[in-house]
Amino acid sequence: MPDMVEIKIPYGTGTRSCRVPHGNLAEVLEPRGVEASLDKEVDRLCEALDQPIGTGRLEDMVRPDDRVALVVDDLSRPTPIRRILPVLLDRLADAGVPDRQITVVIALGTHRPMTPVEIEDRIGADVVRRIRVENHDFQDRSCLAKVGESSDGIPVWINRRVKEASFRIAVGNIVPHGVAGWAGGGKIIYPGVAGEDTVDGFHGAFGTDLRNRLGAPNAPIREDIERLVGYVGLEFILNTILSGDGIIYRAVDGDFCLAHRRGVEYARQVYAVPCRVQSDVALVSSYPADLDFWQAGKALYSGELLVRDGGTLILVTPCPEGVVQNHDLLGYMRLSPAELLARLQDYRAQDRAAAAAARRVGLVTQRINIVVVSDGIGTADAAGLGFAHQEELQRAVDDALSAHGPDCRLSVLTHGGDIFPELTRAGS
Repeated sequence: MPDMVEIKIPYGTGTRSCRVPHGNLAEVLEPRGVEASLDKEVDRLCEALDQPIGTGRLEDMVRPDDRVALVVDDLSRPTPIRRILPVLLDRLADAGVPDRQITVVIALGTHRPMTPVEIEDRIGADVVRRIRVENHDFQDRSCLAKVGESSDGIPVWINRRVKEASFRIAVGNIVPHGVAGWAGGGKIIYPGVAGEDTVDGFHGAFGTDLRNRLGAPNAPIREDIERLVGYVGLEFILNTILSGDGIIYRAVDGDFCLAHRRGVEYARQVYAVPCRVQSDVALVSSYPADLDFWQAGKALYSGELLVRDGGTLILVTPCPEGVVQNHDLLGYMRLSPAELLARLQDYRAQDRAAAAAARRVGLVTQRINIVVVSDGIGTADAAGLGFAHQEELQRAVDDALSAHGPDCRLSVLTHGGDIFPELTRAGS
């Protein structure tokens, strides 16, 4: 009987576990340990606000008569908004800005609206009682303003409340991102509060230009993001970098480009994790990107970096909202990556975001095998994505190890929604 190692990985608010023979376990990749504590979070935020990067202090920039748009990310992101906003609102009050002139705009991109209960839970009951809070609607033209066109002719539509504000503050979090290289910065404006046509341009670039990839330091789409944000204006950002357990490790604020670049340096300290080998099998939790497959797919792009050609990726994800609500991803998954590329290039894909995601998923399934262990994605939907489905994690692991032979290697990725595995030498 071989020596066994118990592996425990995040699964929603709980965990899933399995046992792996010690001789088959290659490595376990998780966020790197950093010093962070809840009782120091306000100190971290205040330190950043007292030393902005590339701008003056917030309370010296904003005027008492400004109409302030506070743009925040939604429940698909781990940003601790309810712990951040009171600090920011105190600074705005110190500058003389009354609550009635502040609106919180939730940057949904193409995600579904947040419910009142979700808003109160994420933003905080005290803030909701004080400040107007609105969901962004990417499809309602009455709530959008056209501010120009991109260099390749894409119309730039932006949330009207954000456009008409005289001072815009963006609050987000910096982690590796499968399209923009790294999240944060101006991305919360474009595509976060952009219109449907504009968002399609963002996601179309994901499907057509493979340089837009996880952890890329200079993803082409980042340049596009920052150019298009210039059409709107973004006076100030506050971005957090969290530890693996969701506590604020660092915060950066100020200029949306310069502060973001500093934040990426901090984020790399946590989430750019060296890996020594490409394995036959990777066991990957989608945590914290667990809401639906649209989010959990992030773990697919990080996890595949661990797997050799012909290997197997076991994606463990709860997905309580299934595959995705606002896109026909399963419909586009019926097409080959080559056909999807053609439709993206000649603009025949009506839902460019879904077509782009389908192409990238399809490229992964052409190279490796995917098994999904999920309560929210059943056998039929898994097959529609090109995956096998398995209800029991242990069975999925045992089957994969059996398929690849007694000497196969298995790697584990505990936070697949956030980690950027960096291969340190050629894998086998």
